[in-house]
Amino acid sequence: MSLPGTPLQQEVAISAIKVVVLFGILMSVFSGMTYVERRLLAFMQFRLGPNRTGPFGLLQPVADGI
Repeated sequence: MSLPGTPLQQEVAISAIKVVVLFGILMSVFSGMTYVERRLLAFMQFRLGPNRTGPFGLLQPVADGI
């Protein structure tokens, strides 16, 4: 069983899929790092941190993006 398209098209499609997957992973990591940073700073300053957007502040990275 072979993939449809020319070898060049196959290579471009595979590269595009890799870029999209890598972008998704990086965006997930960065939003998680933002959440952890905010919670850690809130802990050091003895305050609750970002807890106004969703349960436990999990929607804070989305609110930051808006």
